[in-house]
Parts: sequence; C-alpha cells; structure tokens
Amino acid sequence: MVQVQKPEIKNAILREAKREFIENGFQQTSIRRIAKNANITSGNIYKYFSGKEVLFEHLVSTAKEGLYDYIKEKATRTKIHAADAPFDILEFAHLMSDYRDEILLLTDASAGTKYENTTEEIIKMITINIRLFLPNFGFPDNKSGDILARSVAVGLLSGLLEILRTSTDKGEINTSVTDYITFVFRSYM
Repeated sequence: MVQVQKPEIKNAILREAKREFIENGFQQTSIRRIAKNANITSGNIYKYFSGKEVLFEHLVSTAKEGLYDYIKEKATRTKIHAADAPFDILEFAHLMSDYRDEILLLTDASAGTKYENTTEEIIKMITINIRLFLPNFGFPDNKSGDILARSVAVGLLSGLLEILRTSTDKGEINTSVTDYITFVFRSYM
C-alpha cells in the first residue's frame, strides 16, 4: 500500500532540517535529531527524502540557482548605468533576504556536501563582475587589478554574509544590504 505524503509532515521535516543544518552544519546534523524535532520517526523522513544529502539539496538548490543566475546575468553587462544601480541593488537585497537561510546553509553549513565550495564560487563570480569594470575606473588591467578585484569581492561577500548572520528580519536585511552595497560602491555610481 502506497502511503500518501502529507504536506504538513514534509514542511515540518524541512523546517527542522533547516534549523539543524544552520545550527550544526551538514556533517554534524543527524536525521534522528531532525525527526525528533519534527515529532516523527527517522524512518518517516525517508518516505520524503532518500537521505540527508537529498534533504540538504532540496533546501538549497533553488537559492543557489537564483543567486548564481543573478550574479552571472550582471556579469554579461558591458556598462554600468547609474540609473539602473538602485534597481539592481534593491533586486539583490530582496534576493538576499528571501534566501537568507539558504545562503547561510550554502556558505556556512555545507562542508561535506557537493556545495562546500559555494563561498569560493561566489567570490570568483563577483571577482569577474568587478574585474570587468576596473578599467572603466582607471584601475590596471594586470595582476594588480586581479588582486584588487578579488580583494573587493572577498570583502563584499564577507560583509553581506555578516548582515545575514546578524539579522533575520527581511526588512532589516533589505535595508542593510542596500545601505552596504551603496556605501561600498558609491564612488562607482
């Protein structure tokens, strides 16, 4: 007899898995603890997800795709238009606030998963974006420019992640991300 999956049980599993992964990281999270906190048996989780890896992937895959698509789309531009900057920043702030937990899972809790290099991948993508525009602002197109672009990317991502780690309120995240990016890039706008 096929058992019907119940949305409320699946949601409880996802809620508790997210909490456990954020608090303990992927490697230290156990299916048993997720089940206990969701008030179900461990075996019941396997009716919804074939394992811890699949559960983690279910939580992060949409956020990763959305974040990567946004960064890659911005890298295809050949010119920054000052008039577009506020909209770009606001769009990015909403992305960060909408996927706060999932981004933190990808960057802070993914060791031991196929996502464990996410932070470095994001830094590389941001570096490429910054590198494209350095000559427009009189910075060198050489190794020094590469170092500068990566340094700015590391600092930018670090600050953004600090905002996400510090706040859970979407409005506060939107405001903080917008203010932070505006502050960092004011001279480019």
